[in-house]
Amino acid sequence: MRAVRVKLKTECEASSRRLDDIAHQLEDAIEDWRRFITANCVGEECLRIFEALQQREQKLLSGVPSSMERESPAGQEPTDAPHSMSGLRNDLENVVKKARVIAERGAKSALEALTVHEAKSGGHLDAAGRELRARLRAHAKQLGDARKPNGEQAIRRLIRECV
Repeated sequence: MRAVRVKLKTECEASSRRLDDIAHQLEDAIEDWRRFITANCVGEECLRIFEALQQREQKLLSGVPSSMERESPAGQEPTDAPHSMSGLRNDLENVVKKARVIAERGAKSALEALTVHEAKSGGHLDAAGRELRARLRAHAKQLGDARKPNGEQAIRRLIRECV
């Protein structure tokens, strides 16, 4: 029985460390995106991008705890049964997948707002926005995203780079 407790405690601690690592990676990704925007963007467009990023960060942070909570049947204490570990692993995997999807959507939204994927820049962009768009298109091309003959730019790899 003691061996089971030690094993469960070890696995719980390892899961806790992995969750902490994932949380730090998400925080680092968000901070990297902020630094990228700060270094490459000026004007009102930046404010909109920052606000969108903050909204997505809040949505992500508010969604993680609720998806990780487990309710026990009324009057019962949660058990440390081995099947709970696999449930936690599944929860962790699902949270990581959701976080990646949210981060990719945020990156895609920001890039589309800058019309990086379109052949012509949007009329809403000022000179700094057009310059940022040009740099992002060049970076997408360096990453291997194809540019179509009509001028449209694929941004799949650029989105992955942002996340």
